[in-house]
Amino acid sequence: MSLDQMMKQVQIWNVTTGDMEAELKGHTGRVRSVAFSQDGSQVVSGSDDRTVRIWNVTMGEVEAEVKGHTDSVMSVCILTGRQPKSSLAHMTKRSDLECDNRGHGG
Repeated sequence: MSLDQMMKQVQIWNVTTGDMEAELKGHTGRVRSVAFSQDGSQVVSGSDDRTVRIWNVTMGEVEAEVKGHTDSVMSVCILTGRQPKSSLAHMTKRSDLECDNRGHGG
């Protein structure tokens, strides 16, 4: 796998064993930011492909995709104590923080 391909995926590593536990593939641009849900079951990622993706870590699949950004998504976060589908925040190169408490349907 090339470095370019690796930069377009999220890799989950076990810090105790040093083993890679999951490769979350689907972004077509460089992944810029990731955030874990409080229970560790989901990961949110933002990318140069102008999308935010919500991943199920156990299944290794996308649960939702947020499209429509006009630039790369440089930062993502999950608001404390909430599930990613109900409340997440993200920032692009050209915009201020965008926060959506209504939820993302994909």
